[in-house]
Parts: sequence; C-alpha cells; structure tokens
Amino acid sequence: MYYRMIKSKPSRYTDDIGDIADFVGSLSPDQEPLLQGLADTAVRNIEAYIGSAITKQSIRLVFTRGESELNDAYAKSWLTSAQGYASYMTGTNQWIELPCPAESIDAVYLTQWGNSDPIPLVLNQDYTIDTFSKYPRVSLGAGILIQDLFQKYQNVIIDITGGLYDVDGSMLPEIKTAINCYVKDLYENRGDGEARDPLQGTAGYLVRNIKASSIA
Repeated sequence: MYYRMIKSKPSRYTDDIGDIADFVGSLSPDQEPLLQGLADTAVRNIEAYIGSAITKQSIRLVFTRGESELNDAYAKSWLTSAQGYASYMTGTNQWIELPCPAESIDAVYLTQWGNSDPIPLVLNQDYTIDTFSKYPRVSLGAGILIQDLFQKYQNVIIDITGGLYDVDGSMLPEIKTAINCYVKDLYENRGDGEARDPLQGTAGYLVRNIKASSIA
C-alpha cells in the first residue's frame, strides 16, 4: 500500500532566521535570503525523511492499493469475519497505521475504481480508530450492505490534525537543531560544486529516532 501526505501549510521555515544566522556564524544581513532558502530546503527534506509535518496542521493522508493488492485473495481478506460490531456486521480486523502523529482523526473516505468522488464513512459503523497506540491507526469494517464498496475501493483518504510539535505547538528542539545543522553543512560548503546530503550526517542522526516506519 502506497501513501502520500497533503498538508494544509507550505513547508517553510517560519522561526527567526536570525537564530540560524547565529548558529552558522553569519554576521551579514545580506546572507539572510540565502539562509532562508537553505532553511526552507531543510524543512522540506527533513519532513520527507521523517514522514511527517513538523508543525501542527490539518493533513490529508491518501493510501492507495498497489498492484499486488488488487487480487481476489486480498479483497476477501478485508472481508474476513473477525469481531462483529453489531448484527449483520463484520470487522476486517486489519489496521492502517498512520505514518505520523495525530491529535485527532477527523474523517475517513474511500474512492472506488472508476469513480474518484470520495465516499464518506461513518465512525464506529464503517471504521474505528485507535489514537492510543504508538502510531494512530484506523480499522475498516465491512457491513453486509456495503461490502461491494470495500471490495472495490482504490484509495483510503484519512483527514487528521497532527504533526510533530512540542506541547506548546512549537518546533521540537531536536528538529530545530537538525535544521540548524543541515543549513550549516550546506552554507559552509556552498560553491564547492559537489552534491551533498546533510541528512547523512548530524542532521539525520538527530531525527533518526522519530522517523516514521514504512507503510506495508
């Protein structure tokens, strides 16, 4: 299963660029546009690396079935009877683990093959949520009357409010330090003509433990 993340805010460094200037040892205000561009690049690449937004925002996650999942055995596995929610209801007993922290799971939709219009699902009827695990997750349930929808769905769309941030909504200290190290690496080696990946160094080490697991 593949996924992509659609965020409500652009990936930009919005803290004081002067903090980065102090970290890299730049004394000239003329360098701030360059540092801002490098910081924006750091934010985008770190978000891609850890699989999560680094600020609190509304996020849409789109999970798409891969080619290997479009066989009859896989479709039937999602309809295997587990624990019934109510009479004539069956649970799939399979969870979709979200790749980033979520303060709340706001809505879940499905799209079918040949029809891209999102179909809203009903909480505790069509799906259940678990926000207490290490990574929040969603489980789809297949009612007898909508089994055809679950057999033929193409995408699961999950709207959440989340991201990686401190209790007061500010950027996590290790992420901010990683951004500083990322920018410092590029700034000090600017103009050397060699491609660099600062995430192979200190910046990547600082955020490695908060990198999301892959979606299986």
